[in-house]
Amino acid sequence: YWARVVRNDPTYHDTAEKRAAYRGMLETMLADYNVPAAFSFLPWAESHYNPRARNRFTGAAGLWQLMPRTARQYGLAVGGGIDERYDPQKATAAAARYLKDLLSIFGDDDFLLVLAAYNAGDGAILYSLKRIPDPVKDRNFWYLVQHDLIPEETQRYVLKIVALMALEEGATE
Repeated sequence: YWARVVRNDPTYHDTAEKRAAYRGMLETMLADYNVPAAFSFLPWAESHYNPRARNRFTGAAGLWQLMPRTARQYGLAVGGGIDERYDPQKATAAAARYLKDLLSIFGDDDFLLVLAAYNAGDGAILYSLKRIPDPVKDRNFWYLVQHDLIPEETQRYVLKIVALMALEEGATE
């Protein structure tokens, strides 16, 4: 279902071209921080690979749609007429450091939880995980979805990225 939705999106082909232009830089920088290349799909869902994107409601900006506080926490200058979130390389380095931290919190064995945390915030996902009666057995994205413990927007976000990955995998076979 999600692959069809993504492929039928009118922005799909333009965004795929933008991804091709950024892919090498993104994957190289992610690798520098030991972050899997699959996370290079996040800017598709976040900004359609537009380094000038800005969400006027949340204040997120740039290729990775970093919030001002998160951007500062990961070394970017935001304020006083300077906003490094719009610099694709600096923003990618900051996003890679953030993703590395999310991987250390949620584990590299649960890619989907890391995606959910990037979208909803690590605090929101940690809170959801604390609500699981048996966190050893049921600590995964699908349990959170089945029990409505994460926002629907985050569910769609994760599924969209998985669909994008599947579409690219199918295109390379």
